[in-house]
Amino acid sequence: MPDPISKIELSRAAQRMLAARPELATELQARRPFGPEEIAAALEGAASDDEATLRRRLRRLRARVFLRTMARDLSGEADLAEVCGTMSELAEQQIRVALEWLGVPDLIVVAMGKLGGRELNVSSDIDLVFVHPSGEPPERLDRAARRLIRLLDEITEDGFAFRVDMRLRPYGNAGPLVASLEALEAYFVTQGRDWERYAWIKARPLTGPDHAALEEIVRPFVYRKYLDYAMLAAMRRLHAEVRREVERRDLAEDVKLGPGGIREIEFVAQVLQLIRGGRDPALAVRPTLAALAALGERRLLPAEAVRELSAAVRVPAAPRAPLAVPRRRAAPPAAGGGGGPAAPCAHDGLRRLGRARGAARAAPRRGRAPLRRGARRESPTRATCPGPSTRAPRRCARASATRSFRPIRAGAWT
Repeated sequence: MPDPISKIELSRAAQRMLAARPELATELQARRPFGPEEIAAALEGAASDDEATLRRRLRRLRARVFLRTMARDLSGEADLAEVCGTMSELAEQQIRVALEWLGVPDLIVVAMGKLGGRELNVSSDIDLVFVHPSGEPPERLDRAARRLIRLLDEITEDGFAFRVDMRLRPYGNAGPLVASLEALEAYFVTQGRDWERYAWIKARPLTGPDHAALEEIVRPFVYRKYLDYAMLAAMRRLHAEVRREVERRDLAEDVKLGPGGIREIEFVAQVLQLIRGGRDPALAVRPTLAALAALGERRLLPAEAVRELSAAVRVPAAPRAPLAVPRRRAAPPAAGGGGGPAAPCAHDGLRRLGRARGAARAAPRRGRAPLRRGARRESPTRATCPGPSTRAPRRCARASATRSFRPIRAGAWT
């Protein structure tokens, strides 16, 4: 295996794990993938754990899988399918084991987003929705659902297993944590919005009974038999709103959220799925690469666009981890009472990404999606990013600029 240690040190999360538990360095030299059987073996016996032991088991297993998978990706031994498949398998098995430990096999955990499409990378959150069949006591399931979230999400001395996001449930944070199938159907009929149709494309039940009943509720909500022009207008508004938010937060260089980034590639595929999936069931697939391939086969996207978008999605998952900035975790106070270190700017992440990909030098502009001929570039907004040798922030003159959409080309980071 090519030496992954010097590259994995580019990840701050990996540095923290190895500093806390030096014995995890053995995972960096493992030659085999972390397969489903090895994950299951590490979780064997969890049913007899007390709560503290189970939390430790879940978090320490996550650290092992994280480091080995990242090392294999950085060394070129793991492809995108292995990285995403391994992290998704880990999340699914941990959710099932935690539910068995809680004694609530009747709770339907619906995976949304990247977990729904089995596309988790090493730094992904998991988006979940909890549903239950009719007749179940909601109070019991609500308590169990809250404990499940804490088992996975709560930070201990071993870190966390997975960050859990519940905002995609009916009514968002204002809604009940667990909804019945009937309540979910009523919500879709009376309150469901166009962006929620988009969000439910990748929904996939992981646990519990009545998966077929759930599918019968979700499918007609997401996929319509007719061409819905109001939906097209709503998607345009949603895209414009996302672009404004990216500009406001100065995320134009962000690999995931910026123009030409992963989120926009998913948007292209999923909007076409919404338009055509009601009449062509073969388009109702969850993984982005599978959706792009299906759209290309039906000539709904040009072959060149499918190749370019698919190549951009396949940018190795682990080298994206140095770009990941924790979004819901405040930095701990620094010693001496001051605040924690400032979050790195996008350019620092791009430099790390270039080094992880083997580039001698990673210039931020090479990761930017170029403008089409004749397109006008707006004046760049200025952002604050930390200088290399001082705590005082300096102004970053090359911060993001709004620009026309164009996907990142394969090899753009090198």
